[in-house]
Amino acid sequence: MKHKGIAAVLLPAVAGAVLLLSISGMPLQAGTSDEAASAVFMADQMSKRELTELNIVDELNALKLAGQLQRAALQGAALSIDLRLEQAKHSTVMVHRQLLELLSYAFEQVGNIEHVYLRFIAADPWTGRQQLLLAASVDRKHWTEELREGLSQQKSGAFSEQATEQLHLTLTNLWLKAVQQDAQG
Repeated sequence: MKHKGIAAVLLPAVAGAVLLLSISGMPLQAGTSDEAASAVFMADQMSKRELTELNIVDELNALKLAGQLQRAALQGAALSIDLRLEQAKHSTVMVHRQLLELLSYAFEQVGNIEHVYLRFIAADPWTGRQQLLLAASVDRKHWTEELREGLSQQKSGAFSEQATEQLHLTLTNLWLKAVQQDAQG
C-alpha cells in the first residue's frame, strides 16, 4: 500500500522532468562528454559577472592590487591593463601573484573577457621614470588549471618556458635583471 503512494507521487514528478527536458531540446539519453562539458560551461558563464566600461575601474580597484592601476580599457571582449609598480617595493614573485590574480579574475570571475593584455610598468620612486617590466597577451583558451597552478606555486621570479609561451610574455632586460637580483638574495 505504501509503495502505491510513493509511485503516485514519483510518477508525475518524473513525467514532468521528462516533459521539461523534451521541451528544452536536451537529449534524454546520457550525452557525450562534450555535451556535458558544454552544459557545465554554459552554467558557469551564466553565473559570472560582466565587465563594462561603467564598472571596469571599480571592479579592478576591488582586487586590492599591489601596484597602481595606471590604465584599464575594454574593447569588445579584450581587457587591457597597465599596472604601475614602485621598483623598490616589489619583488618578482609579487609580480607573479599580481599576474595570477588579474588573469584569474578576468577568466574565472568575468564571463565576457576573451583576451587580456597586461603591462607591468616599473616606476623609479625618486625620478618618476617609467619602464616596461613585462607584458602578457593571454587568450582565454590558454588559461588552464595547470597554468594557474604553476603560477600559484611559483617560488622564483623566472617564468617557466611553458608559462612564457602560453602567456605570450614579453620579458624586458629590466625584468631579467630583477630576476637575477632576486636569485642572489
